[in-house]
Amino acid sequence: DVKTDVSVCPVPMDEDWVSGKPATGADELMKKYGIPDQIILTPAATWEHKNHTAVLEALVQLRSEGLRIFWVSTGNKTGFYPTLEKKVNALGLNDQVLFTGVVPDADLLGLYKMARLVVIPTLYEAGSGPLFEAMRYQSPVICSNVTSLPETIGNPEFVFEPGNSRQIADYIKRGLTDEAYKKRNLENSEQRISYFKNLNYAPAFIEAYQKAMLVFRTNRIVE
Repeated sequence: DVKTDVSVCPVPMDEDWVSGKPATGADELMKKYGIPDQIILTPAATWEHKNHTAVLEALVQLRSEGLRIFWVSTGNKTGFYPTLEKKVNALGLNDQVLFTGVVPDADLLGLYKMARLVVIPTLYEAGSGPLFEAMRYQSPVICSNVTSLPETIGNPEFVFEPGNSRQIADYIKRGLTDEAYKKRNLENSEQRISYFKNLNYAPAFIEAYQKAMLVFRTNRIVE
């Protein structure tokens, strides 16, 4: 049974890995990157599976409804970036979208803090660091319904289908305009971070090591 050969060890969340680090202020970020004070954020390299295209399509739908939203996406510009750049041009979104490339930690933390909404549209992710970060920094966040993300956020109210740009648009709009929804989102994030902080992570790691040692010893005997 393959399943018995796999050990799942959650990433410990009892410590904030950027605790005490400075965050760049909103005014400085606006000047440095030429962005407005109202943004949504996606921290993700431009790999195709990160699904930036669906957000671009959602922005077009929202614009047609009179809601012009500025989207900032941080992270490495991969070989897929030129395709995204062409898509931005074709959709006429040049004045609403910025791919920054990799940014300093202080800038990323500052962008989390100033973002009105963090959007994670990925098509595949074993585990999402940006989702944990958004929840930890109390940035409103919505994410796709793939792999571990629904279990991480723990509430289907904030989870969308990554292939459905109409639904993504609706979730973005709600995250920006519905104050009660935003409040529930932030309360949910606080509860989830508290849950992860209080988990006892040691047993999973101990079990994984014990299993590995048993396999090692068994193989040596067989040899």
